[in-house]
Amino acid sequence: GPDTEVPVLDAATQEQQRRWTLREWAAYMREKTQRTHKVLNILSLEVSGTRLGALVRAPQFVRDVDWVSKTPEDQRPKVRKYCLMSARGAFTDWHVDMGGSSVWYHVVEGAKVFWFAPPSPKNLDAYAKWISSSSQSKTWFGDVLGAGEVSRISLEPGYVLSLPAGWLHAVYTPEDSLVLGGNYLHSRAFATQLAVFSLEKRCRVDAECRFPHWVETVAYGAA
Repeated sequence: GPDTEVPVLDAATQEQQRRWTLREWAAYMREKTQRTHKVLNILSLEVSGTRLGALVRAPQFVRDVDWVSKTPEDQRPKVRKYCLMSARGAFTDWHVDMGGSSVWYHVVEGAKVFWFAPPSPKNLDAYAKWISSSSQSKTWFGDVLGAGEVSRISLEPGYVLSLPAGWLHAVYTPEDSLVLGGNYLHSRAFATQLAVFSLEKRCRVDAECRFPHWVETVAYGAA
């Protein structure tokens, strides 16, 4: 409902603001101007078990392989149904999705621009060094990788993106956008998922930014 609290990210600093209610977010989207308001992002509103969640279903190819659905309900990660809302001009810096998970991503309204690179050992090593560097905020990771490693794609309403496990990516929002999506683990990408899980441990990524119950999900999924 309107009093549900959600984490809100400041696109300029890539840092989390205080938690907002959805009522406050709706007012922000109605009233914001480029001169008077910060550019903000909601990226972690998981809607499983809600009225909206009941209307959202992952693509069939995801449901066919998803390990999360095999996990007992009391240990099942809430990662399968996200509602992402972004203001025009929002930007999410280079990252890899938690636990090396794969992603499905459906643009309902607005537009998105992705830059992405494959999770080769060389690229993952470069990423680990970059996120641990004091100059991270001043360095475009695409330059670290080189133009030959980076691809770009634009998404419009109705487009569905399937982002494979571990792919490094950055995202820009050229206009106010609403996106539905989800994360999943599966057997065909286990090596990449394990590589990213290990990278997160090595780089001491915050627990709140990691795939919940990753070990349990892998154990039940592979059983």
